[in-house]
Amino acid sequence: MSIQNSGEIIRHARITKKLTQQQLAEGICKVSTLSQIENGTLHASTSVFDALMSRIGTSYTTFPQFKNRTDFDCFYALKRARFYIDSWQLTEAYAELDFVEQQLWAKQLLHYTEWILLHGKLQLLSGCCDHEKNFRFLLFGLQQTHPNLQLSNIKSHLFSKSELEFLILLAEESLYLNQQANCISICKQVDTYLNQAHISYLEKNRLLADTAIVMGKYYISIQQYETALSILKPCRLQMTFNKHDMPLLRLTFLEGLSSYYKDTNNAITLLKTALYSAHAIESCYTTICIQYLEKHTDLNTNTLFPLQTIPLIAFTEKSHIQPSYLSNGTYDIFSSEALSLGQVIRQLREKQHLSLQIICHGLCSKSALSKIEHNQLQPDIFLMEALLQRLGVSERIFTFYGTAQESLFYDLKFKAMGAQSVYISSLPLYIEELKKTISTKNIFQKQFILLVSSNLYKNPEERISILFEALHCTLPDFDISRIHNYRLSWAEWNCINNIAHIYIKTNIPTHSFYYFYQLMSYCQKVDVDCFLYSTTYIRTFEMLCHALYNQKHYKDTFYTFFPKHLNTFKASTNCYAFFLFYYCQSFGECKNYEKALLYGNYAYALSYLNNHIENAMILQKYLIEDFSITLNFSN
Repeated sequence: MSIQNSGEIIRHARITKKLTQQQLAEGICKVSTLSQIENGTLHASTSVFDALMSRIGTSYTTFPQFKNRTDFDCFYALKRARFYIDSWQLTEAYAELDFVEQQLWAKQLLHYTEWILLHGKLQLLSGCCDHEKNFRFLLFGLQQTHPNLQLSNIKSHLFSKSELEFLILLAEESLYLNQQANCISICKQVDTYLNQAHISYLEKNRLLADTAIVMGKYYISIQQYETALSILKPCRLQMTFNKHDMPLLRLTFLEGLSSYYKDTNNAITLLKTALYSAHAIESCYTTICIQYLEKHTDLNTNTLFPLQTIPLIAFTEKSHIQPSYLSNGTYDIFSSEALSLGQVIRQLREKQHLSLQIICHGLCSKSALSKIEHNQLQPDIFLMEALLQRLGVSERIFTFYGTAQESLFYDLKFKAMGAQSVYISSLPLYIEELKKTISTKNIFQKQFILLVSSNLYKNPEERISILFEALHCTLPDFDISRIHNYRLSWAEWNCINNIAHIYIKTNIPTHSFYYFYQLMSYCQKVDVDCFLYSTTYIRTFEMLCHALYNQKHYKDTFYTFFPKHLNTFKASTNCYAFFLFYYCQSFGECKNYEKALLYGNYAYALSYLNNHIENAMILQKYLIEDFSITLNFSN
């Protein structure tokens, strides 16, 4: 689909939902400003557009536009801060938030409120915050867009995703402040709002899970364990499907607490799973959980978890400013500083000294890419995503506006990706549904369907053939020996990952190592952001470790992977589980039983966390039979 005028999109969505301009604009901008956006005399920056569309509750994707380069830099830094918070890398998140503050939030109110939200969340997760001060800080942030909001009655308001996150955090802080009634009142209202909202599949489930965490903590605090369990368990299983690690860890620990007085064995397994999983990614959540157990239960934490805990870090708290000098994020359409996504692509390409040809190869013509970069051509969403990915930038930091059919494709796409590793039996259904949504001429949609369909074939040669067909959709002349002549999209990278992985099961397993080491070499020479890295390079690590173990190259595992590489897995406990399954056994084969035990406990916990329970049990059996190693999870 082509880029549309943001004002037209907002106006169409608002009218479709039967909202007045006054209802939609509240706290985000003046009604007159919204009117100017809708009639095209002012342009909405990405943060403003997202806030308005999120409030409308429309499942949407949009080509972002930025007021200037500082606006883009702050937008990107805030996305990275979110990423690091969601993978418990709080120090890295704090540094990103510091950068945004140094840039004065690009003098935009919505960047500032997002900064408050993320700082408040970071403080809460650190285990060191002043809850009274953090509550006031978060409330101030929410009041910037909802100045007259009463927390006891939110049903007459519209909320963006970020505003709902503010409410959920305020509910959790209320619990710490012994304001239980306020906590559960906010949670129930948010839960009702979410169940009626028309927002994307992933966003809705994540917000419901965050709400369930707070509700679960509330019911545990008043000893209604059955109620807590009924709320927590289904959300935990949903998060394994969606691969959202942050809520998954918290839900697992809380489900363990809820089960403690009913099913002790299951509770202990869940508690250990949360503790060892958090420790595996060096998260301070381990320490927070241990401190809670020592204070509120009679469990022997030294027996439950004999490892050294992770130190808590007290991050400097921030004071709010009076944001009167911050703008509402609108700007003159004809401003010389305005930055389109096409211009972002050009700047990224020139910074990396890449030619038009290497980026557009197999996707579009050089002239088409040049026109996109100079705002003379409007590409469809799928082409724009592939161009960004080839420049090392994940499209997931942006939102793209498409048709209802395109929105359906994306929902099904993420469901199919979740089904690949957790609920494989549901994958054929998603694939059939995906086929109904695609255009026969869209090579990107065809490529994705071929990629996920390869999982349905048992014969290695057939799977490799399907994956090459998918790869050739956009790289028809691909030659692994010339990998440095290409820049890879997410789909292309994952096609090659899977081809390399499956070769180990053929009569030419050496092809596997050649492909993997070519990818490793590629990774060292290209710039890839943390978002794309977490969905591509991590898979390369995981699959290569499996291949080395399969061919009994145990020592090569340690020459290839070093402790610094293990940090890359903090963003994907699912991939880390598969990696450690073979990594710990390699230590056992080399008679380093201490590390085999340590990484074995991590592998078991992370497998159980991600609902790969059969893998956890198999690993436990292997370690006992092959090395007489008994995991801390053994009965």
